[in-house]
Amino acid sequence: MKKEDKSTSGKSLEQISIETKLDLQTQQKSNMTKSNEINSKKQKKRVSSANAYIDSLSSKYSKLLVVKDDLYIKKDFSSAVSPKDVSSLFDNLLDNRRGKPSIFKDNVGYMAKLEYTKDRGAHLHTLFFFDGNKVQKDAHKGKEIGDYWNNEITDGKGSYNNCNMNDYKDNYAIGMIEHTNKDKIDLLKNVVVKYLAKDTQNVKDANCTDVVAFRRGLIPKKKSNAGRPRNIIKDSTEEVNK
Repeated sequence: MKKEDKSTSGKSLEQISIETKLDLQTQQKSNMTKSNEINSKKQKKRVSSANAYIDSLSSKYSKLLVVKDDLYIKKDFSSAVSPKDVSSLFDNLLDNRRGKPSIFKDNVGYMAKLEYTKDRGAHLHTLFFFDGNKVQKDAHKGKEIGDYWNNEITDGKGSYNNCNMNDYKDNYAIGMIEHTNKDKIDLLKNVVVKYLAKDTQNVKDANCTDVVAFRRGLIPKKKSNAGRPRNIIKDSTEEVNK
């Protein structure tokens, strides 16, 4: 004889249905809480990594020229370009820097966040760091990088926003930063870098989990008298969006 399920004994189908829905909602909330905790840890790790990178650059160079470009694919083409494609295009840009000294000479580092939105598709928020003692025109440098992205890296399919040419520069810490200007360095870390490190507009939204979401260059080695300094620091990926 089949035993009666005491948990449903005497309950109407409507009551059972309501309780089932509540159980599912509780489980969903629990999963969301765990996901938020993971994202929070990831964001803290990114911020810590990025801040250490900025500290190392500002300790090595008395002046840093910070250029912020947002790199997009034109809307006519963006639906056909995946986050992985955009990541590969950015790899090409990084790899080509040594062959483009007119644009990237005295580039000492970079930082980039790959994002995805339904409106803009896959795109990048980037920071490029230059030796401020040798490069001074930040808005012009931002235009050079953006035009290179548009015309050569994407074969005319790209677009960009040069943040050094609008009021973003007036409100946040990009442009020229002296290593003694603690307020501006703190603003760079707490606003600009914190935005890059956030875990929203995730590439996971595009069902693409095998690409790097946030990356930066290697922390430069301490100054040495041995040999000539290199103009461009070798870069590597720091964090993978898992």
